[in-house]
Amino acid sequence: MPFPPADAHSLTHVRYTPHRTWVEPHDEPPPLPMRAADGPESERPSLFEHMVRDVRRFVPQLGDVRYLRSLWEVKTLLPQSERDDSRPILFRQSALAPRVVSVLGAKIDNVIDLRERISRLLG
Repeated sequence: MPFPPADAHSLTHVRYTPHRTWVEPHDEPPPLPMRAADGPESERPSLFEHMVRDVRRFVPQLGDVRYLRSLWEVKTLLPQSERDDSRPILFRQSALAPRVVSVLGAKIDNVIDLRERISRLLG
């Protein structure tokens, strides 16, 4: 994906990008902020070479990519997405304030589904 602030592109991989997992409420979340708890970015292992080897199977032109740095962030997934990599929309309407709607979605094609749900909600 384009990453304009660095005049570069970012590379993620469903297998190699996640470095830590926890499930609430069963597990205690890792100490926050994760960056401080896990050490400086430069001390964390990057799985860049693994990602590049895998992506080159499908896009050989990426043979000349070079590593600049890693970006670390926390991503939230619904538990069912751990099994099948789905990214359904979590759409929750407040029982106390029906005009308040919480939406958590992660794939661009979810916008179509979201539009339909909001249209039904608004009547």
